[in-house]
Amino acid sequence: MADILNVYATHNGGLRYCQGMADVLAPLLVSIAPAAGPPAASPSGGGGGGVRGAPSPADADSVTRTAAVVYAAYTHLMRRLSANFRVDQSGLASQLTLLRRLLALSDPPLAAHLAASDEELHVCFRWVMLQFKRELPFAATCRLWEVLWARPEGGERLHLYAAVGLLRAHRGGLLALPRGRFDCLLRFINDVGGRVGVDFLIGAAEAEASRLAAVLREQGGRRYEG
Repeated sequence: MADILNVYATHNGGLRYCQGMADVLAPLLVSIAPAAGPPAASPSGGGGGGVRGAPSPADADSVTRTAAVVYAAYTHLMRRLSANFRVDQSGLASQLTLLRRLLALSDPPLAAHLAASDEELHVCFRWVMLQFKRELPFAATCRLWEVLWARPEGGERLHLYAAVGLLRAHRGGLLALPRGRFDCLLRFINDVGGRVGVDFLIGAAEAEASRLAAVLREQGGRRYEG
């Protein structure tokens, strides 16, 4: 993993390693590496003189090829996510701005209530940065990401619709929180994230995307661009 991240940083001078990059790489590494198959058996040599456990040339070549495939997949994925890892966090700031706008369009009272405690919606930082990777088990993360990547249009914003849907699903609890208490809001959001399921996120994302598209059409076709 470290080698892949180092090579990526070397060939992408505008970025350096940031927290979360390994989270993006891990599912690719775990998914792709087993597909290469188990290592080939090393020849034992006459009289047991061979080095036990030493990788054969075939093993070394297999590892190299697997690493190349993982690196290629990671590079393509980071074309989609690299803005999340800018040192100045400008990419994440843009996404959080869009999330606030979508929430304000979807549920103005809820958006206003949350803004009183966290105007920038920093409590949703991790949801946006890693697209719920730390909130879900590994298999569920892979399923959610596959849905996000496979959507023909608007998939790059589908995780934001999921976030809006998740916030609205807990509207009652959020509105009951005291205004101006960031600590209470953060604790609530962390608890919600720890109990969310992938089926809910996918359904909420699609439902919010459709509902907000209808609202925008009614308002004259305005769109929020990410």
